[in-house]
Amino acid sequence: MVLLVGMVNINDQPASALIKIMDDKTGDVLATLVADSLTGEFAFSLLPGRRYKISLLADGFPPKVEYVDIPERATGVNRLAHRFDFYTADYLSRRDSTSLQARIDSLIRLSNANDGVCFVEKDREELTEAEIAAGCYFRVQVGAYRNPGKFQYEFLRSLGDVEIRGYTDGITRYMMGQKFTRRSEAEKLRQQCIMARQWDAWITVRR
Repeated sequence: MVLLVGMVNINDQPASALIKIMDDKTGDVLATLVADSLTGEFAFSLLPGRRYKISLLADGFPPKVEYVDIPERATGVNRLAHRFDFYTADYLSRRDSTSLQARIDSLIRLSNANDGVCFVEKDREELTEAEIAAGCYFRVQVGAYRNPGKFQYEFLRSLGDVEIRGYTDGITRYMMGQKFTRRSEAEKLRQQCIMARQWDAWITVRR
């Protein structure tokens, strides 16, 4: 079985919602759940190799439907995290109005700081030529530890090299060696890491 862990957010803050999980092929309702009002989380075990329809109803919003594809697995239990977002028009308007200043601030930080962070808009698919020229790439990060001695990552080497980098914040970060200019390419590697049982793999943008 694969454990789907959903995270519901309203205006980027955890929130409750009524969730129905359905088998996309048969239309059967498998579960009706309520996301935790403090964390926004809900969880349900699903069969691998299938597509599921997730219907969500949050207070003040029209119904929202998303689809989740559960990857194939030969054995064992997997964990797949998925975020479900709701936004008010006012919040999106305020967020968009600050995007230009945020881009300017990120370029300033990129040129002055040495922590390797690059800032791009959430869920943007491609990096710009300027960002690539500055050395920014989509990376798959598999660990971040202030005391990294116990982190075991050798099993990930079958997917490629693991890069270990220390930063000025005192946290050691572990990233897969591959660098991507498209988020979807990095997502494929992230899913491979998850299937290899590195549940906390995520996509970041770094130099």
